[in-house]
Amino acid sequence: NFINKEINATNNDSVDLTGILGTITNNGSINHKVNLFSSKGLITNNGTITNDGTMKNDVYGIINNHNNVVNNSNFNNSHIINNKASSFINNRNTFTNDKTINLEATSILNNFSSFTNNDLLNIIANSAYVNKSQSTSTNTKTIDNFGLITIEDSSIFNLEASSDLNNKSNANINNNGTLNCKKNSTFHNDGTFTNESGSETMRGIFNLFGL
Repeated sequence: NFINKEINATNNDSVDLTGILGTITNNGSINHKVNLFSSKGLITNNGTITNDGTMKNDVYGIINNHNNVVNNSNFNNSHIINNKASSFINNRNTFTNDKTINLEATSILNNFSSFTNNDLLNIIANSAYVNKSQSTSTNTKTIDNFGLITIEDSSIFNLEASSDLNNKSNANINNNGTLNCKKNSTFHNDGTFTNESGSETMRGIFNLFGL
């Protein structure tokens, strides 16, 4: 296991860490293969981080991604991820957001497998969230879209009960897959929602389940 500690962390060696924050700056490649990589400090990624084990951005943890994060296994965010300009998060397995992800302008989050938002996904203007073919996205809390959401063919996007999808003015949602608005969920549209026609096998489906 690897643990990046929070500010003022305690330790078994009685070393005074007052005012010291665990900090990782990656300008190359970090390949996490097995077990747990946990961070309660600051990670600045200018290169590539690839997760093949279990990675957790824990309470107090902040990840500033300036390039590429690839999740091939299990990733949990419990504090803040800032996906900076022109950067990518590529999820190829299971990604759970329990706090805040900010997709900044010109950045992209690609979901190729399973993504669950349990708190806030903030898609800033000129950024994009892409639900790739054969993938599933599940929202249980709040998605604020100021940019672009694309739901590709043969993919599923679920708004669970008591969740909100806020498509802001000048924002766009393009649905070529299946968008399910479950009972007691809310889809606020002040922008543009396009339910694509496509072909018989690539047609957007918008399901509303009650009020």
